[in-house]
Amino acid sequence: MTKKLLIFLCLLLVGFAGSVSATTINFNDANGSGIYVDDFYSTLGVSFSNTIFRDLNSLAIGVSGDFGIVGAGGPTIISFGINNAIVIDFSIAISSVSIDGIDVGANGMQMEAYDSNNQLLASTSFYGQGDGYDYDQGVTTYNNLTIESEGSSIAKILLYQPSLGTMVDGQTFPEGMVFDNLTFKEIAPVPEPATMLLFVTGLAGLVGLRLRRKNK
Repeated sequence: MTKKLLIFLCLLLVGFAGSVSATTINFNDANGSGIYVDDFYSTLGVSFSNTIFRDLNSLAIGVSGDFGIVGAGGPTIISFGINNAIVIDFSIAISSVSIDGIDVGANGMQMEAYDSNNQLLASTSFYGQGDGYDYDQGVTTYNNLTIESEGSSIAKILLYQPSLGTMVDGQTFPEGMVFDNLTFKEIAPVPEPATMLLFVTGLAGLVGLRLRRKNK
């Protein structure tokens, strides 16, 4: 019985250390198209800069829901380069982040992750084909970008099209895209030393009490 009690308490200790599930924002609760996102999701520990909601259905592109997000101030309502990038800040410690890109053509999509000191942690990109409208590849396709940080936590990400103005069949297209389904995972909190000491003291007391009862 003592062995089972020890096993149970050890498992309880592991659970006590904390495990955090991933959070996904699908943007379908937007108040309308063209509205700035800003602190709309601040209760989830995330805020947006230079980012607006965009109605996916009205754009006649690949749709994974009702709304997505784009960078504001680009050459078209759904095209945005590094100078008009979506900026997403996290107020909680993040270990991984991923997002879907819809209607990604030859101009591609890119995600960059930064730590709290604004140092680049990692970047990833994807390039489709064509202008995103007249070609099979790009239209109604969904591609995912994911970054996992093995060291510093992710404090901020940038999202943009890295190659605005790609030549397609001799013409330059400011072809656009939309981001959707932002998923991020918080780093599990580590219990404070005082809390751990209290837990271990209680654990030792329970074991001692069990042994005394067994010896009577």
